[in-house]
This record gives sequence, C-alpha cells and structure tokens, in this order.
Amino acid sequence: MISTSRIRWDRKEVAPALEYLESQTPAHLGFLTQILNEYHHADHDAAYYELLFGEWLLTFSHVVYAAYLHVERGMPHPECPRLIPVFSDYRHFLGCIVGNPKLSEQITAIVAGLLGERGDDIIQFSAGSIHVVGESENSWRHKLRRLKRSGLGAFSRKDAGFVFCQPHLSRCRPVEWNAALWKWRKWAREEHFDHFLQSTKEIDTSWRTAASKAYTGTTYEDVFRRLLPLFLPVAFLEAFRSLREQARSLQIPRPKAIYTANSLHGHTLFKILAADWHLEGTKILVHQHGGNYGLDRIHAVENYETRVSDRFYTLGWSGGSPKQRVLPGAISPGLFFPGKKKTKILLNCMAYPPLVYRLHFQPMPGTIETMLDQTAAFVTELRGRAAITLRPSPIDYAMRTAETLRVIDKTLAIDNPSISGILSYVGSGLVVHNYLGTAWLETLALNIPTVCFYDPETYAFRENSLDFITALKGAGILHDSGREAARFVLSIKDRPHAWWQSHNLQSARHEFVSRYAVMSSNWTDAWENEFAKWIG
Repeated sequence: MISTSRIRWDRKEVAPALEYLESQTPAHLGFLTQILNEYHHADHDAAYYELLFGEWLLTFSHVVYAAYLHVERGMPHPECPRLIPVFSDYRHFLGCIVGNPKLSEQITAIVAGLLGERGDDIIQFSAGSIHVVGESENSWRHKLRRLKRSGLGAFSRKDAGFVFCQPHLSRCRPVEWNAALWKWRKWAREEHFDHFLQSTKEIDTSWRTAASKAYTGTTYEDVFRRLLPLFLPVAFLEAFRSLREQARSLQIPRPKAIYTANSLHGHTLFKILAADWHLEGTKILVHQHGGNYGLDRIHAVENYETRVSDRFYTLGWSGGSPKQRVLPGAISPGLFFPGKKKTKILLNCMAYPPLVYRLHFQPMPGTIETMLDQTAAFVTELRGRAAITLRPSPIDYAMRTAETLRVIDKTLAIDNPSISGILSYVGSGLVVHNYLGTAWLETLALNIPTVCFYDPETYAFRENSLDFITALKGAGILHDSGREAARFVLSIKDRPHAWWQSHNLQSARHEFVSRYAVMSSNWTDAWENEFAKWIG
C-alpha cells in the first residue's frame, strides 16, 4: 500500500503540528461542549465531554489538520465524492480512518471544497440512518463474555467499591490475575462493561447542516468548526440519549474508584458510566499501557489521559502533573529472562497505517518507508551470516513486510503467531526491534538482550530523556540505522550474553528501566497499597 500523503511527516513536521494542536485543545473542547449542550439541552462542563469523547476529538483534529495542510500547501489530491461519511462511534471512526486510504483522500477533498468557492455543495451524507454501538445479543462473542462475567462474579462482591476494567495484563498470566482478584474479592471486582447496547437512529441532517453553515472562513479553526458537526459519530449525537438510558438501566453499582489501562479509547459503555459516575464522586484511575509515554517530546494521548483522570499511573517517569504517580506494570515472575542457553535472533517488526490518523513521533507517511528500508537493510546485511526469525506485525496494512523480507533472505523463518509476543521474546537469545514502542520497553524490563534501530528523523525525545537515550546508544542497544544495527549484531552474535551482562550495559539498562519501564513480579503488593487509599 502506498502512502496517500504528500507531506513527509518526520519530526520536523510533527513537532510544530502537535504544538499548535495542543494549544488549540481548549478551544476544540469548548466548541464541542457548546454544540453538544445545545443539541442535548444540557449544561455539562468541558471535563464531562472530554472524558466521553476526547479521544475522538483528538484524532479528528489531527486528521483534519493534516488534510488542511495538504490543501493549504497546494499539494494535489485525487478527485473523489465529497459525501460526508457517517460513523457510529469512535471505534467505527478510527477503523475507517486507519483501514481505508480512500477515506483519507475523501476528507482531503472535502477540506479542499470548503476552501474553494462551492463548499456548500459538499454537505450530503453517505447514510440516512445508522445502527450504532453493540453486537447481536445472540452472537458467540457476547455469550462468551457474558459467561466469563458470570464466572468472575463469584470472585468478588457485586457492590465492591473498587472496579478493574481492562487492566493491561499482557505480561501477566491469567492464573496470577485471578489469584489477585480472589485475594481482593472483599473490596474489588472486575467488570468489563460488555453489556449489550444498541440504537438505530436517523441522521439529523438539518441540525448538522445548520450547525456547520453557521461558520465560514478559510483558517484551520474555521474548517474545524465547519466539519465537526458533520463528522460527529451518531453515538455522540442522535443516539446518545438512548445509549445513556440503556447504560443507566443496567443498574451497575457505582464504585468509589474505577481503574483502567485501555477503556478510555472507544469503550462507549465504560465512558458513559464513568462520566456520569465521576459527577457523583467516583475517581477515575488510568495506567500507562504503551510505549513512548514520558519519552516523546509531545505525546497527545498521554496528555489526554492525564487530563481526564484523577490519577494517572506511569511506569516510572513524571511529566510534571500532580496527578501522575509511579505504579509498576504487572508481570509474571516466570517471564524474567531465565538463562543463557537461548540462541534465536528474533526480528520484531511493526507496521503503521500509510496515512495520517494521529500525529505522533512514530513512523508516519513519509517515514514509514524509511523504517521499511532500514528493516530490509538489516536483513540484507545478515543474510547468510546469521539466522533470523521474523515476527511480523499482526496487522500489515498491505505493506507485505514478510513477503518482501523473504525475497531478500529465503531462509528467514517466521515466528509462530499463536505464541504471544512476550513468550516469543523470552524464548529468544536476542530480540531486535525495528521501531520504538511498547515491545522494547518490555524486553529491556525483562532483561532480555535487546537491540533497536530507528530513524532519528522520525522520533523526537524530551529533553530530560536524552541522557538515557545516549547511554543506551553507547551500550549498543540503540542504533540509528538497520545496517548499523546488523553489523553490531554480527559482532556479538556468538556472545550476546557476555555483551548483555557487561557492567556498563546493565547500568544503562537499569537506569532507563527504572525511569521508563518499571514492571514488577511483586505488583500485587504495590497495587493493593495504592488502590486501598481510594476506597478507605
């Protein structure tokens, strides 16, 4: 799949765009609050709507700004229908943006229409009504979730004051998590809020069109205000009252505090209940669940999650907010690197959508190609000199990464996709990452020999993290190119453990992990001590 963007979204483009959009966040949120209160005849403050819809607002503003810059700079775009697509909720919106390059082109064409002389002609919707939020009550997935929920109910009191919803447990075995729930059953319960919600509503074309036409002008702010009423997911507008009534009718006991790592992003029922419960005093506790937090020069999702939570737990770093506290990630003790007999060299690859869905310091249109070229150079350099096992990205976005690399080296083995990433890392003697995200934090925390290569024109680090990055480069962990990383791997492939156990390397690794990747096999004690404060 070829990138549809003509802008090279490297750090020189991403940094000023993020700075500008972060400065616009209060105005964006104020406008969303204004029009939703008008539509719903409500009087909620901006914090209420940001908890509900803030992740959509963030993504939408990034997509629109990228399209605006494309048009404003006079870059060509294909002619395509200017119908306004109708989305059911945030997950539907994100799935369409990420999975359909033609939609990105369509949004660019719509922006071009607004900046042209016939902007009013584009206000036509792709659907008259839409089925939103939910799945068939008879689906096997819903039945399985319902069965699991009933089983978990035996672990704890249904009115327990603390609720866990979608904690990040990919590094923790289920048996250990269930043991923790059993231990905490008197004060905590697990609830995934996977109850059935559904609504079919007619699109309120009259209101959307009128709200859009109330604004004119050709600045980005004008275009944003013009498009937002048109693109609002139906779950936020026409169906919101119905969905909220259904959520309330479930009569789920309100907890004193609710903890999550993942549910802030697209979990409609969780967000409706959390927003209403928060008004009544429930505390929202959020845990870091991915990489780049605390490291990126600007991290828009980190800022969003910190703003909407009462406490944001990091894996060691502090961004200066009084809401932020360190809380270790949950990890099973048996996952720590067990010995020196592993010899497999695992190349762990990531793929990214070839279009703008969020502005961040990771491979984006224009730099994704660099990541792919560097990965090919890594494999080329090692061909015939070292055996490699490839772990491709679960979603390839039609980049055909595995096929391309197999052409370069026909002996390249493919890792078993049924094995989790964590277990695959533990079973390797050396793990090489072609990006900086969550996985390299995990292998460093697990003390697994780790090498990463990345494009320095893609990533931009915070000032207070630069000394840690420099130390990892000096230790041979980080490299600026795939070829450089391959040559280093060749130099240590017969003795990776001797290199890994050196004093200087372990010192650099420990310093970095203690700041950016704190994970503990004794996590249950730390979690209990922390969460008991919120229900005392």
